[in-house]
Amino acid sequence: MVKQHRFQLTVYILLILFLTTDVGNALATSPRGSFWERQQAVADALIWLKTLQKSDGHIGGLGTSCEAAWVVAVAGENPAGPVWTSAGTSLLAACEADVPTYLARRDAGRMGKVLQAVAATEADPRAFGGLDLISELENKYDAETGFYHSGSLFRHVLAMMALHEAGRSIPQAATDAMLQQQRPDGGWSWVIDPDLSDGFATIADVDTSGRVLQALHAMGLSPNHPAFVSAVAYLIDNQNSDAGWGDDDISNSDSTALAIEGLLVAGWDPESAKFEKNGTNPVTTLLSFQEASGAFVFKHELPESRMLATTDSIPALSHPYPADMATPLRFYLPAILSP
Repeated sequence: MVKQHRFQLTVYILLILFLTTDVGNALATSPRGSFWERQQAVADALIWLKTLQKSDGHIGGLGTSCEAAWVVAVAGENPAGPVWTSAGTSLLAACEADVPTYLARRDAGRMGKVLQAVAATEADPRAFGGLDLISELENKYDAETGFYHSGSLFRHVLAMMALHEAGRSIPQAATDAMLQQQRPDGGWSWVIDPDLSDGFATIADVDTSGRVLQALHAMGLSPNHPAFVSAVAYLIDNQNSDAGWGDDDISNSDSTALAIEGLLVAGWDPESAKFEKNGTNPVTTLLSFQEASGAFVFKHELPESRMLATTDSIPALSHPYPADMATPLRFYLPAILSP
């Protein structure tokens, strides 16, 4: 049945591509063939996610349904729609049901993940799971430090991005605080160094750096800003021999996906010669982590959480690029997954 769905999906997407003038023209003039590969990879990943949906609407454990709902929305689908509904409960409704327990600690990062999912849909962020997510998250902001989270820059970024996507204004101090955390090598660390008078106590990591670049782009900083220039240099310096990113020259899908997203908002094509290593590029490397099932693994030798690897990979592959591909391809799964 899954193979039949994929065949139908291939035919359907081809029809959409050539019936949509802007996309069809872009494909006809683009020298790259990976646009189609990226779209097929996202489609296969969505089909895999759908197979995980339980009878109560949930995908994965506590809170995972919210992340899945956001990713589904990023890919152009409605997590509250019929395709993502099981036994009367949608994926978004499952996310909402998790809110009282998942957000019991009111962590800014967790609230950011939930708000991102809600902001991408028509749900009301002021009344979701019994909470006013916007007020709750804005109340986490510390005007003295400029941070939404006291210890994690990664979670601070999640909060900023969620509020921005919900249409809220972000204090300039929140962006300034993030910029001040940039290390001399151009990257950012997962944790916040509270006292910079003695320099940085922690080292940068690729995952956080990719997230921060997305936030800086959302805040309106130009790709020519020194922070972007230094960060791209950091990503190049830390790129592995297989063109991906990860510790000890062993690439993983999560770091590679977040690095690709950072490069895209910094104005770079991750498939360009600048990022090629040994005949491959970051996008090809990311695609290599996808299994026949449609799921992505963390590492080739260490699958770990296929869920996290897949939800990190889908957004990186969903961006329409090169720049002339201005019309994103939407996946109309109701026609594919319906009986």
